[in-house]
Amino acid sequence: MNGVRVTAQQPLEFANSADVVLFGSGIFTRDIAQDTAILERLTLDPAQQLIGAQCSGTLLLAKLGLLNAVPACTDLTTKPWVIEAGVEVLNRPFFR
Repeated sequence: MNGVRVTAQQPLEFANSADVVLFGSGIFTRDIAQDTAILERLTLDPAQQLIGAQCSGTLLLAKLGLLNAVPACTDLTTKPWVIEAGVEVLNRPFFR
C-alpha cells in the first residue's frame, strides 16, 4: 500500500519462537484472517512472548484466539470485523 514493500527475512513460523511478535496493518489483513492455511502456521504463546498489534492486525489476534476476554483497539474499518470475531473494541487509541 502506498508503495511500501516489506520482504520476509525468515519464514512465518519464525514468529513462533520470537520474543516479540507485532502484527501490522494492511489491505489484505481480512483475507489473511480468513486463510486457515496461514493462521495454522502460527502457534504463539502469550505466556512466553510479547504479542501486539496495530489497526487491522488486531483482527489477526482475534482470529488466532489470543485476545479471549481482553478488549482491544483497532481502526474504524476493521472494528466491525473484530467485533464479529467476539472481541470488545474500545474507543481509544491504545490498550495494554
